[in-house]
Amino acid sequence: MTEAPRISALIVDDNAHMRTIVYTLLHALGVGDIRQASDGGDARALLAEWRPDLIIVDQNMRPVNGTEFARALRRTSENCFDTPIIMLTAHTERSVVESARDAGIDEILAKPISAKALLVRINAVTHERRPFVRSASYVGPDRRRRNDPHYRGPRQRETDVWGEDTYSLE
Repeated sequence: MTEAPRISALIVDDNAHMRTIVYTLLHALGVGDIRQASDGGDARALLAEWRPDLIIVDQNMRPVNGTEFARALRRTSENCFDTPIIMLTAHTERSVVESARDAGIDEILAKPISAKALLVRINAVTHERRPFVRSASYVGPDRRRRNDPHYRGPRQRETDVWGEDTYSLE
């Protein structure tokens, strides 16, 4: 297993034990500056003064869950609106995954987590991140995971609608 690139990370989780586990894994992978927040409010306060390279957020937090935190962060004009977000969750039902995707989450990691799986997600958001999209109805990484090399046309899918909601890549 190789090390994660020299990056900074924010862990947002209301469970102190889980924060310790994630911190330990990130530290073992070589992540440099690691900070922690116990909820979305604490995280927003940290983000007002510091821009991490990566945010790792738990889905099942209170009072604001990981999906709601990501959606709020993506919709702001703060300096971290486009920071990659990896969400940890024990709930991998399709509805949870789709909701996280639609909130602008970059990657999802199912619990229990491993160092290898975490490293794969970190590399995905640092080395192979999908283009970032800002539109009237969505802010986050391009939700399409695959590019069809044989596609020859103006739209990726026939159901795409272009116009008011046209994608702009940054």
